[in-house]
Amino acid sequence: MKSYNIAVLGGDGTGPEVTREAIKVLDAASNKFGFKLNYTDYDLGGDRYLRTGEALPDSVVEELGKFPAILLGAIGHPDVKPGILEKGILLRLRFELEQYINLRPVKLYDDRFCPLKDKKPEDIDFVVVRENNEGLYTGSGGFVFKGTPNEVAIQESVNTRRGVERCLRFAFEYTRKRNKDKKKSKDDTTGSSSSGKKKSHDDDKGSKRSKDGGDDGSSHGGGDDSLEASNDDAID
Repeated sequence: MKSYNIAVLGGDGTGPEVTREAIKVLDAASNKFGFKLNYTDYDLGGDRYLRTGEALPDSVVEELGKFPAILLGAIGHPDVKPGILEKGILLRLRFELEQYINLRPVKLYDDRFCPLKDKKPEDIDFVVVRENNEGLYTGSGGFVFKGTPNEVAIQESVNTRRGVERCLRFAFEYTRKRNKDKKKSKDDTTGSSSSGKKKSHDDDKGSKRSKDGGDDGSSHGGGDDSLEASNDDAID
């Protein structure tokens, strides 16, 4: 049986409560699909900071870097000045562990709980890919004439070629795989009604892809799948 080590940061406010419920779901999934999860709890957040004056010890950062995944509840405490925990825990982990992708799936499971009128589960199913290491997260900028009536605050959004490119590549490859999985699922559902003519058409497409340079379209910088992925992403 496969086993995975998961770091757990309950954090502040409703964080510990939400994390406990999330672990129940993970345990149910692990039992159903035959794998094991080993949890290690870390006391990080506002309460710890108020006790020790330290947001995130260097030794803990090193330990967290060895886990394949971190389950985080919430960070933020009413008795701690805004910015201390956010920068000291969240942003520090993002930068030092290079957590450069913020992946946000959006899927409607039950239309009874949808605030949009006449929308069904098949209408709402998409993923938002957000860069998580650069932009405004870098904290670049400063003040001019601070504390005077002429004070000016400047905030800079830093986006490097490396940062933008790896985010775009992730989003593109994720979309290719996701659309292929969706297409396969749809084909499996309607496969019994497929005609021989449709199969012949698919065979022709496969032959064309081989001549153009394979499924990845490497010989001409795109290929059928590349166009399909970008077009479907705009819709889905």
